[in-house]
Amino acid sequence: MNELNSAPSPYSVLEDSRILSERPLFSVIVAVYAVEKYITSTLKSFARQDIDESKVEYIIVDDGSPDNAAQAAVKFARKHRNVLVVQKPNGGVGQTRQLGLHLARGEWVTAVDPDDLLKSNYFSEAQRFLDADTDKKIAILSSRVLITDGTTGRFKDSHPLGAKFRRGNRVVSMLEEPSAIQMGATVFMQVDVLRKHKLTFDSRICPTFEDGNLVCRYLAHFENPLVGLLSTSHYYYRKRSDSSSLVQSSWLKPERYTVVPRLGYLPALRYAQERLGYTPDWLANIILYDLMWYFKEDEKMGSVVAAISSELKKEFMEQAHEIFTYISVEQVLRMPLNKPSWRLRESIIRGFNLDKAPARIFKWSTREDGTRNFSMLVAPGKHDIVIYSGGEPIEVIPEGVTNRLYFDEVLAVEYTLNLPDVPTAFFVDGIPCGPAKSLPAREKKGSQEYADNITTIIRAGQHVDGKLAKILERLRVIAGIQNRSVLAIAGIKGWEYLQRLWSRNDISSDESIRQQVSTFTSSGKSQKYEQAWLILDHADRADDNGEHLYRYILQHRSDINAYFLLERDSKDWERLEAEGFKLLEYGSIEAMAAAQNAEIVASSDAVEECIYPAPRRIFGNPDYKFVFLQHGITKDDISRWLNGKKIDLVVAATEAEYRAFTWIESPYEYKSSQVCLAGFPRYDNLYHLVCSRTIKNESVKNILIMPTWRQDLKTELSECTSTAEEVAVIQDSSFYKNWWAVLNNATIQQGIADGKIRVQMMTHPSFGNILEHLPQPHGIEFLSPSKVAFQPLMNEADLFVTDYSSLAFDCAFMGTPVAYFQFDRDRVLSGAHTYRKGYFDYFEQGLGPVLLEEEDAAQWVMQSVEGGCVMDDEYAQRRLQTFKYLDGNNSERVVQAIEKLVSGTVFNNVADEQIRAEIKL
Repeated sequence: MNELNSAPSPYSVLEDSRILSERPLFSVIVAVYAVEKYITSTLKSFARQDIDESKVEYIIVDDGSPDNAAQAAVKFARKHRNVLVVQKPNGGVGQTRQLGLHLARGEWVTAVDPDDLLKSNYFSEAQRFLDADTDKKIAILSSRVLITDGTTGRFKDSHPLGAKFRRGNRVVSMLEEPSAIQMGATVFMQVDVLRKHKLTFDSRICPTFEDGNLVCRYLAHFENPLVGLLSTSHYYYRKRSDSSSLVQSSWLKPERYTVVPRLGYLPALRYAQERLGYTPDWLANIILYDLMWYFKEDEKMGSVVAAISSELKKEFMEQAHEIFTYISVEQVLRMPLNKPSWRLRESIIRGFNLDKAPARIFKWSTREDGTRNFSMLVAPGKHDIVIYSGGEPIEVIPEGVTNRLYFDEVLAVEYTLNLPDVPTAFFVDGIPCGPAKSLPAREKKGSQEYADNITTIIRAGQHVDGKLAKILERLRVIAGIQNRSVLAIAGIKGWEYLQRLWSRNDISSDESIRQQVSTFTSSGKSQKYEQAWLILDHADRADDNGEHLYRYILQHRSDINAYFLLERDSKDWERLEAEGFKLLEYGSIEAMAAAQNAEIVASSDAVEECIYPAPRRIFGNPDYKFVFLQHGITKDDISRWLNGKKIDLVVAATEAEYRAFTWIESPYEYKSSQVCLAGFPRYDNLYHLVCSRTIKNESVKNILIMPTWRQDLKTELSECTSTAEEVAVIQDSSFYKNWWAVLNNATIQQGIADGKIRVQMMTHPSFGNILEHLPQPHGIEFLSPSKVAFQPLMNEADLFVTDYSSLAFDCAFMGTPVAYFQFDRDRVLSGAHTYRKGYFDYFEQGLGPVLLEEEDAAQWVMQSVEGGCVMDDEYAQRRLQTFKYLDGNNSERVVQAIEKLVSGTVFNNVADEQIRAEIKL
């Protein structure tokens, strides 16, 4: 650990305008690096401070910036009497703040980031607190952080640690209110305490928590740390729109998963253990607050955590296990800040061995048949589970088994149970486990009396901003963020206000929509939609499972009151209308009224607009059942996207997919009753297309190529400002280089020239208009997904080549040979591009060969053509094992499953009997 009084980093003084004969009350450290376009606004907010300049010194440390940020600081220093500007070689924010702390002369030290802003009374309010503390007992001061949009300048009180300020300016004991934590460098700490105990920033900690680590070690020197909550001192944190700030971008850095826990969290916990002999609740809250962001990030479908290596995940989890040896189960259960979901909380308790009981039981609601739902969470591994009902042991088959997986480690296994609603006892490994209970109130450990007295003094002289002052402060923040004058912002805001006045009666407002739907319903026009089935694929297009399911109902089930939802300007509207579909315009008042009366909404997508055609922000949660028809067979792990959505029934097409949704080692939360193994409705048409095929006389074979997209390309393209930049990004990508190498391969080109093959490539929508600016390989026909129908295209294909697309299943269903060209599989399958590997293994379960090189792909195409485009025996056998049904009755089975959902009974999944035998408790 570097000591405060050790030799500082080498630096040079660029400007020093301070009055050195007086010790200031506050030293403000500003660590500067590459913030030229932001720092001027920060310096202006310094200049607006209403405290005497002699009370504050600004220590601006330029960390070897590649821009002119230091020059802006020097210019500022020459106009004020309290600024020191120094420059040092680049070494990171920890080392930079460490130098600033070494140079600090004030009684209290704090930090401000050079892209953020301060309210004009930021330091004068802090001084008022300290003046009231005549016995010098306050340990730290904590200012109020307001999240500020980096583009518009609008701010809101949404910081996760902001609740403690909502009771106004006050002083509290952290022993009695351990949620009153602050871990950023914006806290005010006593310089003399830091020097006495040789405390400073650990420059090795990056990219975050170097400040949190210091705050934790600093507070460990106070038996009863008092914190002054500066509710009226506003710190405006700029949330950059490009996510380039240190905190926002830190998830992409390996050190976040290694250095931060190893050098940040663990030393703070050990330090407190050495000083105090235990982990105080306030310290546990700091560590848990920060640590929960990791697990919550991993819960996201598009999380960057998916892209880190398995080695990084393993190292992070090893350190997490050690961290939780310092934290008790009571501290996790009482966690007041950044609260995890109950399942994440229970997974932590189980996975990190915090609870002596081997399982926790949760009792839920009763069903219509009088039985009751239970959840039982146990640590991973085999357990002897015995359940007594009414005093007798009973045989129990879970309705679902879900693995709670974090950073590739199973922390807990959740069993979903349905049991008789009579007294029930659970024994796990011979130990009785009762239902989870709430903890008693936390025992108070410190005196609040002195803090209350200070609070009374502070509030007695508290000034509350009037409306005009609040408006002016808001204008100043917006002006600072946008780098404009206050007068210009005031003019813009005035014009926006007038526009809002003119548009008050805008019919698109939520209240207006609600009233129109209510009027439509009260008129009796919505009665025809009572107990209706509303089916859709997407709001703007059809041609998926929804369309095919509706077609079956239209032709065979006239007794079902069904309608198809679609935007009127969709390319599919006229086609479906001519076929006789009863179309409802998506987004119309009538469609929303229909959704209010429907008993079923079914869609091939599970995005918000498909689940809620009557937006829930307007109408709340609906009464209908939602059926997820799926777009393709789910082979990857998308549990983080699906879990928590309002889905009453999921349609599966393969037994492996069905098992993955519901049973052993599943990351999904579905019960067996929520998944029907019925097959996809669109497969009915594929079946009939195959049955009606005639022998082709043409010697030319159709090769259909359909690659998936890449997340890194999407990110890079979103940052481009011109077509030329987009083209350069595409051409520099491994995606382009490898796929274009296949298209330009001499063997492929010779096959085209000889008339043996016709090559069609379906481009991803993300290509947009870039394709026309790229070199066009000879003889390749590029297709746009918005202009062609997929099923006729697949029916004409003799071979199908993709990398990771689930449409390989569709082609294999039809008997078409497929191959996977996975030139970047090591990167993608290890988590890159936010991909999360599921149950599916391309080598063991793939329906065609995995090809790694351009030449391999070209050779497979031509060898398959020479062999007559017939599926190899190995993959033909896998095809039979993969699909539970190779017939044209999928829509019929799906309708039966939906009818059972409506009636409250369960669809008979033919795979259940064997699976239930495997998981019987």
